[in-house]
Amino acid sequence: MGRYSEVETVLEPYEAALILLLGFGGLSVGLAVLYNFIRRRVFAEANSLDRTFDAGGNVSFSLTAVTVAVQLLWPADLLQSSSVAAKYGIAGGFWYSTAVVVNIILFPFLSITFKTRAPGAKTYLQVIKARFGTPAHLVYCVFALMVNVVILSVLIIAGHALFTGLVSDISDELILLIFATLFGSYSFVGGLGSTFYVSYANALITFVILSVYIIELFYLPDKAQLPFGTLEDIYDKVTVLQGPEDNEERSYLTFWSLDSLIWAVQGVFIAASVTFCDQASWQSRIAAKPMQGVLGFFFATFLWFAIPATLGTTSGIVYLAYSNGGNLSTALSDSDIDKGLITPYIAQIALGRGGGVMVLIMFTMLMMATGSGEVMGVSSIIVYDIYQSYVKPFRRAAAAGSCVVCGKQEPGETAQELLPTNETVNSVQNISYTRKGSYELPKSPNGYASSPQNESEHSHPRQNGRTENDDQSSGHSGNFCECVPVSECLSCQDDLERMAKSQRSDGQFHQAVPMCPQHGQYRRYQEELIRVKSWVLLWVTIGLVPGGLLLVRTGIDLNWIFMTGCIVTIQTFPGVVLSILWVKTTGIGLIFGGIFGMASGVCACLARAATLEGGLSDFLRNTSEGYAVMAGSCVCFFVSLIVGVGVSLCTHRIKSAEDVHAEWQKLRDIDNKLGPWCDLYRDEFPQLSRNKRPTYQQLDACFRRAKLTAVVGCILCLLLFVLIIPGAMAALHVLNSVEFQSFLMCLQIWTLIMAAAIVLLVPVEEIRNIVKQLRRKTGSS
Repeated sequence: MGRYSEVETVLEPYEAALILLLGFGGLSVGLAVLYNFIRRRVFAEANSLDRTFDAGGNVSFSLTAVTVAVQLLWPADLLQSSSVAAKYGIAGGFWYSTAVVVNIILFPFLSITFKTRAPGAKTYLQVIKARFGTPAHLVYCVFALMVNVVILSVLIIAGHALFTGLVSDISDELILLIFATLFGSYSFVGGLGSTFYVSYANALITFVILSVYIIELFYLPDKAQLPFGTLEDIYDKVTVLQGPEDNEERSYLTFWSLDSLIWAVQGVFIAASVTFCDQASWQSRIAAKPMQGVLGFFFATFLWFAIPATLGTTSGIVYLAYSNGGNLSTALSDSDIDKGLITPYIAQIALGRGGGVMVLIMFTMLMMATGSGEVMGVSSIIVYDIYQSYVKPFRRAAAAGSCVVCGKQEPGETAQELLPTNETVNSVQNISYTRKGSYELPKSPNGYASSPQNESEHSHPRQNGRTENDDQSSGHSGNFCECVPVSECLSCQDDLERMAKSQRSDGQFHQAVPMCPQHGQYRRYQEELIRVKSWVLLWVTIGLVPGGLLLVRTGIDLNWIFMTGCIVTIQTFPGVVLSILWVKTTGIGLIFGGIFGMASGVCACLARAATLEGGLSDFLRNTSEGYAVMAGSCVCFFVSLIVGVGVSLCTHRIKSAEDVHAEWQKLRDIDNKLGPWCDLYRDEFPQLSRNKRPTYQQLDACFRRAKLTAVVGCILCLLLFVLIIPGAMAALHVLNSVEFQSFLMCLQIWTLIMAAAIVLLVPVEEIRNIVKQLRRKTGSS
């Protein structure tokens, strides 16, 4: 074989470990520490469970865009996009990218509805639990974790293929240890917020490398040094090749490609399952306010499209020209193509050892961002939806609309409508002080105490509690919550001051026990959840090693897991959308729709695979065949949607406007008493008193402009990516040399513009926000 008959190794195992672990791992941890320093010293944000998973809820649109683009840009996209382009031509690379961005485009409308209807939710599963209860919640917890498992499997398989190709004699164990360290290190240090800073660094390095790659391949001053010749030379080699049978004139240079369209349909379902059903995507959206989130996702659309469309099309077409243009001995095997090794193969030919290192670095950057997002997503599900809901809740069997601290009904705009038929069973509890000045509350079965119903006898000396006259004038009976808001609770202020003063000079902390008689136990519970969160992050990260080893030893390739993963995850999509948008959705509808949809999709895929040559005995090849995947994903989606809607129509109890109001109120009640969601929108509603929640109508009116932006942006972006660009290219049929060069140059210019935007926009906006906050602190002081 010739020199470039296969991908060559470029690093020794110890070099890879040093560069990736000490270099990029150290860089990411440093950025996480920087993020923590800025948020605590500049923005005065306290450490809390919610901050770990929502980064404070006020992330800028540029950081949101970068993080969404990088986390949704799986490393597999770098590999698979070039494989699709090599199989189907320029249409394959384009439709691969378009299938994903269609879902990114649609996400802002759904997410802004989520943000206005459930502003306090940290996971989309909390919405399902609040509306439909335990059975539906447990089913969709399983579905959500399946999505995370599929995505992590794609990351591990793609990473394993690339590392074994570029690092000589590296063991599976070392590969998985590198992955686990890169995924979990900075997430453990800085939580979700650190992923925004690290994602910016990853995006910056990725775009710089991609820009160098493009310039080195096609735009050197001395054209004689171009590794593959000019774009015209590449066109001349590709235009004589015989492409797939379903391509117009069997050309690789046409958008009239049936196989590419089939792949696009599959890609839409694959992307839907990992965009709308992946908790990592929701976390990035929850971390931003509505307008910033909408603009961030639209900007992410253009960022994301630039990389796989440009890199995949360029590498795929160049591979066709180089390997088949009169030099068949240099072609990769079908197995290597399915592993996605075309991009590193072309990079090595063009740039030698440095090209392989560049691809490995770019891949590692994207892998870090996506992997850490998945670790955070899995951890948030375990903490919020499993541990906090079932393993050790603060208050078991709480009535709908009740206060988590005292257990009584919260007075609100729909309090009377939400009153339970049976009175809340909470006996009057008294506080008994110990000699050491701490306090004890009678314990509930879960180990935590219920706060007293009557605070007047035992309130803190400085407590702004209610007097007897206040209680009489309030007009509320003893069945309603009368807890003092945390922001007005002087006992809580004393607790926070004591906890701040308990820091030693060596940076360690004394154990400062919250003393507030009303919120103290709930604050201790939240501190316990922070400790649980740390252990969950640690064990999820460690679990990647044995799980990854088991996966790679099965011999499953990237193409199979990438193509068939959506068949067992897409059934989550209709349930998530219906639970957020449709008031008549019911829990039993979601359960039946999800389970029947997944079972039907798997059966459809197997039925199609059984008709192919080799049948189910050639399981991996036939179940990942185009029509088999399309049949399985389409059947899974539509069955889950139709069954979910049909059963919900037969079982819902929505009869009046009051029922509608009460149903959506369940989502507004998802809140944290120590950090109410209304505090996040204080700037938008200055007329409201502190701790007074804006109504849904007020939120809707305030963010109407963001909703309008989401709708208009969706329409315009869909027209651009689904109709205008492919329509213009399809009108050309088989491209001539000028048209081909123009198309590739447009993609490459797009990438260079996005690279410039990344370099400038994020630091400018972040520095501006820091300066603004410093001026605000200086003015207030």
